[in-house]
Amino acid sequence: MAGTTTAVDAKKGEEEQGAVMKAVMQVVEHVMEPGSSLTQRMQYIINGIFAVLLLSITLLIFVDETGSIHPKVMLGLLAGLAVSTNWFFSIILDPEFQAAQQAAEAEAAKEKEEGESKKDK
Repeated sequence: MAGTTTAVDAKKGEEEQGAVMKAVMQVVEHVMEPGSSLTQRMQYIINGIFAVLLLSITLLIFVDETGSIHPKVMLGLLAGLAVSTNWFFSIILDPEFQAAQQAAEAEAAKEKEEGESKKDK
């Protein structure tokens, strides 16, 4: 019976679909979590999206028979966005930058406490 699917095949397909949905939900939950957008994992996700867009636009350029300039402009914009985003992540994820930011936050909290204690007196 070549055209029929068995219950085992159907269950296997459901399990694969469930695994894909679980992975997608983990990414969505990570993105929606406050403060999660400035992590190495998020940089990988964004770079993956850029890779898919790069592939799509490149294929469009080769398939397009009209010779339109629009896909080429979009490719240039995508390249600029990818470079600037990765530059931003390289600064944000730099350990020296993070240490300086934590020191500045600690100093601001200390000044706030001193200001409040002076008001109370």
